[in-house]
Amino acid sequence: DGKPLGVPHELWAPVVLPTGPLPLGTRRLESGDHTIEFEPAGVHPQSTGDKFGLDAIEITSDGD
Repeated sequence: DGKPLGVPHELWAPVVLPTGPLPLGTRRLESGDHTIEFEPAGVHPQSTGDKFGLDAIEITSDGD
């Protein structure tokens, strides 16, 4: 939706590794379509690429 959410996470590793859950923050959403984008905040000095893997996103309701 064009609004930053959460804080940067250092995801570089020499091999592919699971991170486990990473909190991305909270946001109240109105009904309708929404877009989630991931954007690099920097490059680790040992990185030779610009890719990352994403297994799942958990979206929960606050009950309202």
